[in-house]
Amino acid sequence: MTGYTEKIRQWAMDNRHTGPLPEADGTGEVGLDSAEVGTRLAVRFALKTRLDRVTEIRFQVFGCGFTIAACAAAADMSMGDPIQVGIHALCVQSPTTSTLFEYFKIFRSE
Repeated sequence: MTGYTEKIRQWAMDNRHTGPLPEADGTGEVGLDSAEVGTRLAVRFALKTRLDRVTEIRFQVFGCGFTIAACAAAADMSMGDPIQVGIHALCVQSPTTSTLFEYFKIFRSE
């Protein structure tokens, strides 16, 4: 993985939250327009919750190292969060940032 910072490489290689999540409480796909949803995968997050908190999260992604790293970081940071924080951080697009990871850092620091 040339051209990536060490931190991006670490997140991109982190597979603790990768793969499908059987019996998920919620699943969401991002990065596809409405005609493409369900036909091919860009990013899919699946969540399990308990008492309105994220107890388990998995993602499946097709993309570059930056996309993989952003998903891994967002999944890791969402663990234990109230469900509304996790959903908001994973699904809302911000017009002022270019990646999910940048948005998530901004959202978490507020």
